[in-house]
Amino acid sequence: MKDQLKKLWEMISFRTLWDQDEEDDWEDFDTRDDYISGSDGRKHAGLMMNPVYIWLIVAALCAVAIAGWQGMSRRHLYTSYKKTASYKGEDISGTSYARLGSDFVKYGSDGVTLVNASNETLWSNAYTMQATAFDQCGKSILIYELQGNQALVADKSGVIGQYQTDLPILKGSVASNGVSAFLLKNDSDVLIRLYSPNGSTLAEVKPTLEQTGQPIALDLSENATRLMVSAAKVGSGTVDAEILFYDFSSASESEEKHVTGKISYTDELFGEVFFADDRTPVAVANDRFIVFFGTKDPKERANVEITGEISSVFHDEDHVGFVCLSDDAANRYELSVYTMRGKQTMDTLFNEGYQSVVFDSGEILLWSQRHMMSYTPGGVKRFDSDFDQKIGLFVKIPGFRRYCILSNSGITRIKAE
Repeated sequence: MKDQLKKLWEMISFRTLWDQDEEDDWEDFDTRDDYISGSDGRKHAGLMMNPVYIWLIVAALCAVAIAGWQGMSRRHLYTSYKKTASYKGEDISGTSYARLGSDFVKYGSDGVTLVNASNETLWSNAYTMQATAFDQCGKSILIYELQGNQALVADKSGVIGQYQTDLPILKGSVASNGVSAFLLKNDSDVLIRLYSPNGSTLAEVKPTLEQTGQPIALDLSENATRLMVSAAKVGSGTVDAEILFYDFSSASESEEKHVTGKISYTDELFGEVFFADDRTPVAVANDRFIVFFGTKDPKERANVEITGEISSVFHDEDHVGFVCLSDDAANRYELSVYTMRGKQTMDTLFNEGYQSVVFDSGEILLWSQRHMMSYTPGGVKRFDSDFDQKIGLFVKIPGFRRYCILSNSGITRIKAE
């Protein structure tokens, strides 16, 4: 590219705009006007002396240079950063963080707070929970007490529901309208119950060990009309899996009428299930993931085997990603991404330790307590740097190479360099 730019500059280097200081040099030439106008036949020279033509060439050169810079910039690995803004805070140890639109949720065992990007409190609510768990769908969040009875539902406006269950909570999921579904421990059985934001029971399902096995994971669709459940069932020397689908769009009280599908898998265990969108349920096993389609009696769309032990699963509406343990001696992990039709779009290795991984604004973000990384969807590592504080949350913010870090000490905005 440098050679091409050099040749283009050499072509126009002798052609300059009109210089008034040189006008005296032309006074002895009666043919000056003819030369400029090209009336003596030198039309090509006149065209090349045209300021418009020169500026077009300059503009083209600039466009080529900018395109080249953008291409190199987007493939360049940035290993340092510049702090562009800092907002101090004093969060207690053990505080967890989550993104809620352009704001941030801070929660722990003693309460939840929503702050804006400048770390200003928008609302706060106190509670006491021994061990908290978190789920989010759209602009609704659910905080609940693991092995306890408390649940809190909130959105950007504040808490919209806080209630207690009569049975210990094993697992919870929230829809965008604040409806929540829980796995509840009932002696040796597990119940599935749906609650409205105010704590009233909307529906209850009582799976049996003989018919469906023991539920171990669940997820509500965004509009709370569909429920997906993974259950473990002991077979003949194996632990088998049942994937169950429920439809709660009708007001029927019959549990049988809510069931829309059941798919059995031998010698498999699906520890995680989720809805990528209202029409795309996904189940993740130890060695594969399965994408389903159809609102009534769902069928498999993709069944993809994953090599390597799965360490983390992350997803957005269009993709599902995995971090797996790698067999490569120089790299501990393998990062791969697939479409919801099972096509692999990315596969790369890395060796840095990490604790969390997410899709965020078109990038893949990974971080540990004091280290952060970013990958493009095509697998190009864009950012790789240590941080001088303990990282609670690492997010992408508007602007090229712009990120934000939440820690116990506040909120810091950075630009990768």
